[in-house]
Amino acid sequence: MDWLELKIDTSHAGLDAVTDMLEQQGVTGVMIDDEADFQSFLENNRQYWDYVDDDLLAQKKGVSRVTFYLERNEDAYGTVAAVRMAMSALKKEHPEYAPLLLTMADVADEDWENNWKQFYKPMEIGSRLLVVPEWEEAADPTRVKLVLNPGLTFGTGSHATTRLCLQALDTHIHGGERESASSAMYTAWWLALCSGDDYVKGLLDNYIIYVIPVINPDGYEQSFVINNRPNLRPRDANGDNIPYSDPYTDIDGDGFIATLYRGTADDTPSRDLPVFGMESPDWDENGILGDDPRTSGIDMNRTFDYQWNRYDIETKDGQQVGNVNWTTAGTAPATEPEIKALQQFLYEHEIDALVSLHTGIQSVLYPWCYRAYDANNPDDAEIPFMKETAAKMAQVFQDYTGRGFYSMSSNEDYPTAAELIDYAYGRSTPIPLRCTAPASPRTAISAPASGKTPCRRPSGCSTPAMRFGTCWVWPQTPLPTARA
Repeated sequence: MDWLELKIDTSHAGLDAVTDMLEQQGVTGVMIDDEADFQSFLENNRQYWDYVDDDLLAQKKGVSRVTFYLERNEDAYGTVAAVRMAMSALKKEHPEYAPLLLTMADVADEDWENNWKQFYKPMEIGSRLLVVPEWEEAADPTRVKLVLNPGLTFGTGSHATTRLCLQALDTHIHGGERESASSAMYTAWWLALCSGDDYVKGLLDNYIIYVIPVINPDGYEQSFVINNRPNLRPRDANGDNIPYSDPYTDIDGDGFIATLYRGTADDTPSRDLPVFGMESPDWDENGILGDDPRTSGIDMNRTFDYQWNRYDIETKDGQQVGNVNWTTAGTAPATEPEIKALQQFLYEHEIDALVSLHTGIQSVLYPWCYRAYDANNPDDAEIPFMKETAAKMAQVFQDYTGRGFYSMSSNEDYPTAAELIDYAYGRSTPIPLRCTAPASPRTAISAPASGKTPCRRPSGCSTPAMRFGTCWVWPQTPLPTARA
């Protein structure tokens, strides 16, 4: 199919009259170029630009033009004749709309919608990601593929801000739960990706959404060779007054730190055998391998300044309560810089809801961690709402992923103390939730359709908090422009 490109040059005052005239002739799709509008845009948006190209200024100078296209056939030439006659009448009635000059050119038919795709190829981002346009094939087993449709809401993926975002998705992660921080960054990316959707736009217009992956780069790096929960702040675990004097060491160069078990040649290899030590040349020469590693020994989700070390002394049925909480809580509450930073952030910001992402099981947990729900305690007034919300979230995850998710209070699941969700709810009264999912889940982007019910803020609640895992899924219409 070939086209006629027609341009009518007029004055700024004549633009509306020309478009009205064209509409009367059956032409409804037009493009308007106007120097006055261009200059107004520049004047009212100075914060967004520093320099305007001279060629662009020259191109716009003195221009007030309406452009439209007609399919080249007999009907088109009839429309052109009618437009010329209408222009002649308009010029006589309104000489101020001059020049009212019509020019015409042939335009060859091309696949404008798809021709640009030839310029976009798979792009390597960071050390592990590969952004692949959906029409391209890319076989690289060493990289995680992100398949998208460039050019719509997300763009091509080649802009520097996009590349930085995707790199952040892949790095700066807390300890061994690498997927949980990736999911937090994925959420930020998803909100930007779907920002044109009415529902998401409503969220972004009415809420401030903070995304804080608990940053622990040294623990993240260490987790690739041995899974670890603590950060890697040095300590003197063996008491020789030398910090990390016997660190774990990859002696055989296989890329992993081995846990060493003591047994005989006749024993079946098993984790039930007694642990002899960790892979190390015994740097401190005390006969115990790897007994002073580069780790704080602190579970950073057991050392917040709320009910800290509660289970150091509490027992139930003769057994110590709290999942050996006291052995990983540290010497005092909030000794680690990461925890201090989080607590300071919650202190300085008014938060309506908080979600903590974890890995390991498939659940949505809500406060309290340190005790059971008490219907007569005014401190527990918002917990029924959190219970209801957690159940809905778990059902959404289960419906979307096909995996079984459950919800309950964290204390019912297993008692702990000094967790983030208890600190957030106890100290600043948020609604906290903790979501936990297995490591390396399938993660899906889906876009909420417009007109959905907005997030509910419970009456009288300052900050909700929940703990949950690595799938962050919106249960609405799947977004056709991206998938992972």
